[in-house]
Amino acid sequence: MWKWETEGTPKGVVVIVHNLLEHHGRYAWFITRLRRDGYHVIMGDLPGQGQTSRVNRGHIESFDVYGEKVLKWIEVAEEYQMPVFLIGVGLGGLIVTNLLENVDLKLEGVVLLSPLFGFQNTVTTRKNFLVSGLSSISKEAKFDMNIPLEDLTRVQENIDELKKDTLMVQKVSFNLYKSDYRIYEERRWNKFIRLETYR
Repeated sequence: MWKWETEGTPKGVVVIVHNLLEHHGRYAWFITRLRRDGYHVIMGDLPGQGQTSRVNRGHIESFDVYGEKVLKWIEVAEEYQMPVFLIGVGLGGLIVTNLLENVDLKLEGVVLLSPLFGFQNTVTTRKNFLVSGLSSISKEAKFDMNIPLEDLTRVQENIDELKKDTLMVQKVSFNLYKSDYRIYEERRWNKFIRLETYR
C-alpha cells in the first residue's frame, strides 16, 4: 500500500481499488490529478496482482482477501480524520459493492467506474467450461484470460504501454476466476444495494 499526499490544503482522502489484472502503477496520472485537486490518495495492489506476489501472481484463496485488504486501506485513510471517498474500477467496483453490503463503512462518497457486474456471454461460457476442467487438477492451475488490450483502453499510447508492462497479470488461477465469478453471480441477482445519500 502507498500513500500520496496533496501539497495543497487537503479536502479529503481518496482510496482507489483497481481493476482485474492491473496494479497501482496504471493509475499514476489519476493519482497526480487527485493530489493536484487537493486530495490525499491511498492505493495498493490487490492480492495476487501487481507487486503483492511474484510466485502467486494471478491467484487468490478467496474473494474475501480483497475486502480484507481494502478495509486496511480505508483504516489508513481514516487516520487523517478527513472525509474518505472510495473509488472502485472494474473488479474494484465489485469489491466495493460487496463491502458496502457486508460492512458498515463511514464514507463521504463512493464512485464506481465500469464495475464488474457482467461478463460477455461468449467469454463466460468458454472460461467456465475451461475452469471446470481445471478444478479437478488444482485450484492454483492457471489459464490465460485472453482479454484484448483494446478492451482495457482505447488510447493507442496506453495499449503500447500495457504490452510492455510486466506487472500486468497474464494468467489467473481457477480459484481467482471462480471466486470473482461467484460474487459477480450474486451481484447479478441482487443488483440493488441501499446507500444513504446526502446533498
